[in-house]
Amino acid sequence: MLAAGIGGFLAPTQKSRTFTLEMESYTAEAKPEHEFDDTDVDDLNAVYIFLRHWSARVNLNPKPVMPPGVLRRFADNVRGLLAIADSCGEEWGYRARAAVTALLEKERIERPQTIIIRHGLLIFDVYELEQISSVLFNKELRRLDLPDARWRMNVAG
Repeated sequence: MLAAGIGGFLAPTQKSRTFTLEMESYTAEAKPEHEFDDTDVDDLNAVYIFLRHWSARVNLNPKPVMPPGVLRRFADNVRGLLAIADSCGEEWGYRARAAVTALLEKERIERPQTIIIRHGLLIFDVYELEQISSVLFNKELRRLDLPDARWRMNVAG
């Protein structure tokens, strides 16, 4: 499942089965040469005919080679994408693996356990500390003014 910039409302279990794609509007310089027109029946028919013939003759590998570090759920999520890319040619398989590696690295960087280490190192560096109590550490985490610092607890009532 691909979620185009809508990962914020997904539950953790759903998010573990989803690739969140951050979408940006393209600029005049980055505008694609050909824009697909979904109202153009000839374009839709051409795509349908191509896919129908391709799917009848393609033999997808159910266990494509995974990039290093791609394991468990993440491997399950990308297996179909890599199989399709490989069937389109070696270059597409290479591109797909590069994209999968980039998505995996992005996901790792956004894990709370990675963020807290990065923020903790910043706190230690700013205050030139060698150790800190957990109470003071938590207080300093909540004071951080960074875009990914979401350490404030929501207290109901």
